[in-house]
Amino acid sequence: MTVLNRIKEFLDNRPDPVSGTEYTSPYRFWQDTGIGRDTAYRMYNDSTYVPTSKALNKICNAYKIQPGAFLVWEPDDVFQAAAGQETSDELQQRQKLNVSSDSTTSKRTRSFLSVVPEVPESA
Repeated sequence: MTVLNRIKEFLDNRPDPVSGTEYTSPYRFWQDTGIGRDTAYRMYNDSTYVPTSKALNKICNAYKIQPGAFLVWEPDDVFQAAAGQETSDELQQRQKLNVSSDSTTSKRTRSFLSVVPEVPESA
């Protein structure tokens, strides 16, 4: 199950209150809502990003809307079909990374002393 933000779609269909033209600027979204700049741009450009409840509250307060106006839930199978399946090369690469990270993981906890190289006495 995947929650997606549709803020870009919401803003693209919302006319600018001043000029009446389309409202497609992530900058304007950031300024109107008061959320963090990085959050505003990431939401606008990445539909899989869902911000914190604090940011969601600011968006709802700024536009006087419910979260359902720009958040949707889609089952995983719909989301994966829309995103496309992994190619076999991508899958093999991911599996290699998982195997190599599992094999390099130490079973004991490493102390700070074992990570820092020895310092010569002349230093």
